[in-house]
Amino acid sequence: MKRYLKIAFEGGEAVGKATQTKMLAERFGATLFSFPNYNTASGQAILSHLKNEWHCEAWAHHGPAGVSRWNMMAFQALMSANRYEAAGEIERAAERGHIVFDRYALSGIVYGTVEGLDPQWLWSIHHRLPQPDAWILLDASVDESFTRRPERRDRNERDREKLIRIRREYLRVFDFKRTTRPSECWEVVDATGDPKEVHERICALLRGHFGRDVIDDMRKAAP
Repeated sequence: MKRYLKIAFEGGEAVGKATQTKMLAERFGATLFSFPNYNTASGQAILSHLKNEWHCEAWAHHGPAGVSRWNMMAFQALMSANRYEAAGEIERAAERGHIVFDRYALSGIVYGTVEGLDPQWLWSIHHRLPQPDAWILLDASVDESFTRRPERRDRNERDREKLIRIRREYLRVFDFKRTTRPSECWEVVDATGDPKEVHERICALLRGHFGRDVIDDMRKAAP
């Protein structure tokens, strides 16, 4: 039976995730899933929350960013539901071909951890999702991300200090996974430079981990 890969891209704001996932999906004829999916009911609630149009005010306990811990739990539960809504579609797509994710479960885990939530709880609420075969972290400095996208669209994009902590947490998780699970694919890619150069770095890492034959087969599967 032909092996199809599920490849998840992660990273902070404006590091090139949309560009690189589109390029890889087009190169290998893969199905692209982007999260959050704002077209669903949960996605609309997520977008509204990111624009500070609603939050939970019923509890007085406040986390490190001055936002209710319960508020952030409710938000992460919505983010998780947004991914689980697509689980069936992901599983069906995985039977037909390769899959590329523009953000996936790790975004919720990293952002939630930075917001003061329990990492163990965050991992636990995502563990039944279809799991990727490869995780790719597109890494660039926060200064670089502000240069690329000067206009910030939501509260996460505007919070420079939070973005620094998010980058640090991503790098910590990838370093831990690469150390403790060397057989798995957890790769950090320098996201600076020309998009085509970044794309080739990604393909080289995938080829190195899965073998040239697998990547060549992916290319043959492209329409």
